Amino acid sequence: MLGTNRGGVLNGITFSGEVLDKVQENQAIELLASGTPQVEVAEALGISQPSISRFAKKNQEIIEKETEKLLKSLPDIMEQTLRDITTGNDISKLLADAAPKVTAAKSKLLDIEEAAVRAGGKKAVDVKKSPEYRLAKIELERAEADLSSRLSPFLLDGKTAPKFLSLAYKKQADILRALGVFPAASQSIFIQNLIQKNTTNIISPAVMQVIGEYINKSLEAVEVVEAEVVDEH
Repeated sequence: MLGTNRGGVLNGITFSGEVLDKVQENQAIELLASGTPQVEVAEALGISQPSISRFAKKNQEIIEKETEKLLKSLPDIMEQTLRDITTGNDISKLLADAAPKVTAAKSKLLDIEEAAVRAGGKKAVDVKKSPEYRLAKIELERAEADLSSRLSPFLLDGKTAPKFLSLAYKKQADILRALGVFPAASQSIFIQNLIQKNTTNIISPAVMQVIGEYINKSLEAVEVVEAEVVDEH
């Protein structure tokens, strides 16, 4: 949805303001508050950059308040992201061990069925009653039960685990792209700042403050636990 243009364009330059509708206003505030560059906000909303700039100036106080909310939630976001990535890695290792057993058991059943079909006649009809098929069926049930029991601590099953892994992988990929490890359409701003020795803008000072407070609290919690352990002994 494009903003309403109440002006015109001269040589490709908008010379009067575009009016954002309510949905676009909320989206612009959210994006600007999270630190998204005005050019990218403009592209995302189909609005000219000068219009976004005017909007940002007009709503500076609202955007700053929204930024404060985001900063307050940053420690929780960090913890949740770390938990999801760690859990994703644990599930990935689990599936690498247990899932192939399920796949192998299913393939064995399929091979028995296909062999019976090729043989034809009564053998094809009675294949599921054969000892070989029944044994293979039991192996599959055991493999599936083993996989299910391993996934149960994560409150996941065979269907939801891949979805969770996909989300966890996306979080890891986003972090790696931000650090310039994964390929991306444009070079990581973090890496650009490092190359240009622009140390003041590598991470926002406000974000650095929140991260510092979070780390200090974490260290204090560790010290308390260590002290309790020492007292017990």
